[in-house]
Amino acid sequence: MAETTNSAGTAKGYEGSWQRLRNLAEDAPELARRLAGLGAGESFVTVHDSDTGKEAGYSRAIVGTDVVLHAFMPALHAVYGASFYEGGWLDYRDRAPVYGGDEVRVAAAREDDGGLAVYLEDRDRKRCAEGRAGLGTSAPPWDENDPGVLPELPAGPVVTQSELSPGADLIAAFLDACGADPLFGAASPWGPPVVPPTMALYRIISDFGAPLDEMLGEGASGRMVVSGVSLRSHRPVLQGSAYTNTGTIGAKGRGRRFPYFMFDVAVDDPSGGRCLEVGMRVTYLPPERRVADE
Repeated sequence: MAETTNSAGTAKGYEGSWQRLRNLAEDAPELARRLAGLGAGESFVTVHDSDTGKEAGYSRAIVGTDVVLHAFMPALHAVYGASFYEGGWLDYRDRAPVYGGDEVRVAAAREDDGGLAVYLEDRDRKRCAEGRAGLGTSAPPWDENDPGVLPELPAGPVVTQSELSPGADLIAAFLDACGADPLFGAASPWGPPVVPPTMALYRIISDFGAPLDEMLGEGASGRMVVSGVSLRSHRPVLQGSAYTNTGTIGAKGRGRRFPYFMFDVAVDDPSGGRCLEVGMRVTYLPPERRVADE
C-alpha cells in the first residue's frame, strides 16, 4: 500500500494493494446467512448467486455491494482518519461488475477543493467503480425523484425496520473475510470499535426482499443490482450498542438502460440521533431483460 502524507500527518493520496474481493454468497454462504440474520437452511435469491446472476446476464456471480463498499474504507481512513465518522461522506457509482476472484485495488487522490477522488480498478486499469468523498457540507445532493418511474414503488413510506446490534464475533468473521482495519478494532478513539458501515446493510436488505416482491411481483428481489452508494456518517456506530435500522424507498429515476430507485437506510441510536445514512442506488432489471441488453 502506498500513501503520501501532508504536514498534518494524514494521507493526501492512497493506493491500495491488489486484492481479490470475495463474493460471500458463493464462497462463504454461512457467513452471508448470518450477516443477513437468516437461520440455518434459509436463503434469499440475489444476482450474487451464480445461477441467478447468469439469468440476469452476468458471466458469473458478482461481488456484492457490501464488499465493494468495505474495500473503500481503508482509503477514507488513511486520508481522514476517525474524523470521517463525524461528518464524512462517500458517493460512488459502479462502472463494471467485479466478479469473485478478480484482482482489484482502490486508489484515491486529493482534489483542489479538498475533496477526494476515489476509484476501484482492475488489472487492466478498467474502472469498476468511481466517485468522490469528503467531509462536512461538501457532500453532493441526493438524487431528485421522478414519480413516473416504477410507480409501484411509492417514495417515502418506511418499508422495513430492524435492530442493528451485530456481535463482536460476527464482525470479526466479516473482517476476517473482507479485510480488517485498526479503526474497527483497538484504534477507535471512542473506546468500543467502530462497526463497519457495510454491516448496517445486511439485515435490512434481506428484510426488504418480501415487500419488494409484493410491490413489483414475485422474483423481483432477484433482479435487483445495487449500482452505486451514497453514504453520510454523522457519528460512529459502535460495537456493544443497539441501533435502529430504517429502510425507505427514496428518489427514483432512469439510467441509461434501466430504471432505478434509491433504497435509503438510516441508522439511529437509542435516543433517536442519526448516526449513519446509506442510500443504495438499486437498478431494476425488468423481466426478460438482461444487463447485456442495449
